[in-house]
Amino acid sequence: MVAAMAKSASSMADEWETKVMDGGGCVELEVGDYMTRLAANIIAHTAFGSNYERGRKVFDQQLALINLHGQRAMQPLVAIPGYSLLPTPLNIQIFETQTAISNSLREIIQSRKDMVNKTKKSSYGDDLLGLMLTTTSEKNTSRVEKAQFDMQALIDNCRTFFFAGHGASSTFLTWTMMLLASHMNWQELAREEIKQVCGRGDCLLEANMLNKLKIVNMILNETLRLFPPFVALTRQAMKDVKLCVWDIPKGLSLHIPILAIHHDPNI
Repeated sequence: MVAAMAKSASSMADEWETKVMDGGGCVELEVGDYMTRLAANIIAHTAFGSNYERGRKVFDQQLALINLHGQRAMQPLVAIPGYSLLPTPLNIQIFETQTAISNSLREIIQSRKDMVNKTKKSSYGDDLLGLMLTTTSEKNTSRVEKAQFDMQALIDNCRTFFFAGHGASSTFLTWTMMLLASHMNWQELAREEIKQVCGRGDCLLEANMLNKLKIVNMILNETLRLFPPFVALTRQAMKDVKLCVWDIPKGLSLHIPILAIHHDPNI
């Protein structure tokens, strides 16, 4: 996974370098778009391994679906019960996109199963999809557990991994780049630390190097403090809880303002 991250980031950096050279030393880039693409590349590699390109297709389809849902949320009639089931042009487009995503994932999953059956291999691979398929095929897995992790469950888990992974990651990386551009001294400190840990040649980052990047981790944590990808959370108490001087009864919903907490010196 770290290798996939490093390779994707290195490829993006090479592309930026080429653009800078072609632009005579100065070029304007939409960093947010690049970070979204970077997160998509890494997630596609992590989730689908050798089926990376087909995974990217699913990612693009899912982004399109998110935009369609956003358009429907802006319509004045969306609060009417059953409106999402009406055959409006937008609803039809949403249904067709959802179907296309499910079909694409079903093809990826089935092709992985067919490959293992054809080659008589014992492993489905070490990516996310392979691990899920291996779990459901193990001899000690009960029939009930296998039924719960059927084709639709596999599809839903893959979609959740894409949806939950790319938004927070790309937003986080974009804010990090913005802060590094605003504070050149920290940018230089981070660059020097990376050179010391990874070497000054073409060595890519490896998993055992991560804990040595103290300054980089400081920058990442401060970015998360100032610009958390999620500004608030809602949690429900599953039982009666005593929290400092407050009695939280079972069933109470708590709104946790992450952004406000991170910016409050007293907290």
